[in-house]
Amino acid sequence: MADGAESQAGIYLTGTTRHLPAGRDYEYFCDAVADLYVGIRPDVPDGRFDADFALYRLGDTRLGFLSTPPDPASRRGRSLRRLPDDAVFVNFSRAGWTLDHLGTASAVPAGSAFVVDNEQPFRIAFDPSRRMRLYSLRIPRAALGPVTAGTIRRADETVTSSETGRHLATQMSLLATMIDTGAVTTAALMAPVVVGLLRLLLHPDDRHAPTRLARLMDISRSRLTDPGFGLTALARESHWSARTVQTAFAAEGLSFSDWLTGERLGLARAMLTDPAWENRGIAHVAHAAGFTDTSTFFRAFRRRFGTTPGSARHHDAPGLPGR
Repeated sequence: MADGAESQAGIYLTGTTRHLPAGRDYEYFCDAVADLYVGIRPDVPDGRFDADFALYRLGDTRLGFLSTPPDPASRRGRSLRRLPDDAVFVNFSRAGWTLDHLGTASAVPAGSAFVVDNEQPFRIAFDPSRRMRLYSLRIPRAALGPVTAGTIRRADETVTSSETGRHLATQMSLLATMIDTGAVTTAALMAPVVVGLLRLLLHPDDRHAPTRLARLMDISRSRLTDPGFGLTALARESHWSARTVQTAFAAEGLSFSDWLTGERLGLARAMLTDPAWENRGIAHVAHAAGFTDTSTFFRAFRRRFGTTPGSARHHDAPGLPGR
């Protein structure tokens, strides 16, 4: 059955159909996830429909995780009329899947992100030999600037080959990993980066595109957990020179190195106070947040927050004194 869980960080619905009889399991699944996956229904299965699902609030976005039998699913005209929805979805799976959408049939490679316009009909299908595990981030259209079906079609034509598309896939993979480990608070920090990268993918050349600095920040935030990422890597991936990158930050009174360290420190602090990371050592957290040297991390953390990582973990953790 489903469990609404307002008290859990970001989780507002979890459930399973494994305890229900055949037939009722499918009906219950369709009803339970309708608030996020508006109007989307799997095909009626021949037998049981053993599904697990969880829905999360991640700031202004919503994320759904589904583990189901590999039955195809659709959103069609009747559903569009009965349950209109102007959201855009970024879907991610570690296995390949196919999408028939906006007049195009696409084979989505494993580990890629793909964009779906929920105002338009579509049909998705999965490898029939394995369970479907799908992570789907629902983003309000208003957060993305002017978006049409044509905009999304053009974005999907380049999402698996462009630099921005690869960054989007990397960030969705990181977000999925945080969800898998229960680190919902940390996942909530990553969701806005997905939104920023999607905006860049949708509007690469026009006035609705992020500024140069915003683009650089979005790329960097998608790589915070990579200890090898720095100025040289950002210059290479943005196709701008290192001097241009530094100038873009300096124009706003920022140092790229200091800004990157600050972003990593913020991520580390979120991890330290996330219950999902409470059994991980501080050195492990430091490395997961992109620091190569633990002593450097300790010094930077104290300078930034005026306390040690251990003290922050104790005093800032939800439910503990000092929160």
